[in-house]
Amino acid sequence: MKRHLHLFFPLAIAIVTIFVVYLLLVNSPKAEPKESIKRLPVLQTVTARKVTVRVPVHTRGIIAARTQVTLISEVNGVVKKVSPHFNSGGFFKKGEVLISIDPAFYLLEITKKKSAVDAASMHLEEVTARAHVARRGAKKNATDFALHIPQIKDAKSQLAAANADLQLARLKLSHTDIKAPFDGRIKSVNINKNQYVSQGELLADIYALDVAEVRLPISDHHLSLIDLPRHYQNENQQERGGNQTNFPPVTLTSVIGGQTYSWKGAVVRSEGGVDENRLLYVVAEVNNPYIRDETYYKRPPLEIGRFVEAEIGGREQKRIIALPREALRGENNVWTVNLDERLVVRSVDVLYRGRDQVFIRSGLDSGDKVVLTALDFVVDGMKVELANTVAMSKL
Repeated sequence: MKRHLHLFFPLAIAIVTIFVVYLLLVNSPKAEPKESIKRLPVLQTVTARKVTVRVPVHTRGIIAARTQVTLISEVNGVVKKVSPHFNSGGFFKKGEVLISIDPAFYLLEITKKKSAVDAASMHLEEVTARAHVARRGAKKNATDFALHIPQIKDAKSQLAAANADLQLARLKLSHTDIKAPFDGRIKSVNINKNQYVSQGELLADIYALDVAEVRLPISDHHLSLIDLPRHYQNENQQERGGNQTNFPPVTLTSVIGGQTYSWKGAVVRSEGGVDENRLLYVVAEVNNPYIRDETYYKRPPLEIGRFVEAEIGGREQKRIIALPREALRGENNVWTVNLDERLVVRSVDVLYRGRDQVFIRSGLDSGDKVVLTALDFVVDGMKVELANTVAMSKL
């Protein structure tokens, strides 16, 4: 009896379980059929337009003075006076006396040289008088020495030498006042008042304020985008053309105190040769960098040594398509959408990749819809859906 009970309980549990499952299946809710929804990627596009543009070339550099010189003492002496502007950062005018060296020694030297000139002049008069007397009593075959010809030449040479010494002393005296050769600013000073200076000693570094310049590196590819002034050995200056209005324009920008400021200039020349990095340096100039611009009153001066970003105006390019930078996929591909709203991968010829834009030379036509939206997975010919389309008719 116990043996039969042992087999009955598992069999009963199995039968009850099967019955419960059957009831659940019979009474379960039936799923209603629904139409499947196809989800397509929604893409934002721009409409390509072929236009005539000037492609800008972006580069950077450090501002420097076009004219910078070192003041050197040409005489010895004690510095007796310095200009109130003679300090690092001081501005000065052309002809202003920056440093005065004690002239006492050179004034005494001039007095001595004047005495030597007077003595040489008197000696010439004396030799001339003797020659006049000697020639009146000279014989027909008298020598030059008897006629006092070499004596007069020697006396004239002594007078000329004395006058030269006097002029040299006066020249040295004039060098005791060191004057500014141009309107400029002092970069650094090396001496102070009451200091003794020797001939050839460095006094100060100064630079002119008329023009500031900046060296800008340009790659070979970017050189084709701008009209650089070219110089040839067999051309004179007039043939090269000195009209700065024909030079490529450049806009320099710099962030000062959290604000971005800009200055206008022009590329005036290129340096002599390509460096080891295969870059050619061009030089851009900005006139009057320290004069306040009345139309841009709050703009600070363009300081020497400031780092600037430069945008060089390129030559005119025709039938070029300008697109946002994000439209370019990889090196030379873009995605377009055809009339059937299918994605097409296109290979293009890129003229220039800018910071915000890319300029396409060929591979696209006007009216093509170029995709801006980034996708993780792309299949050529895949079905897509368009969002708003923007026409790119100008930069």
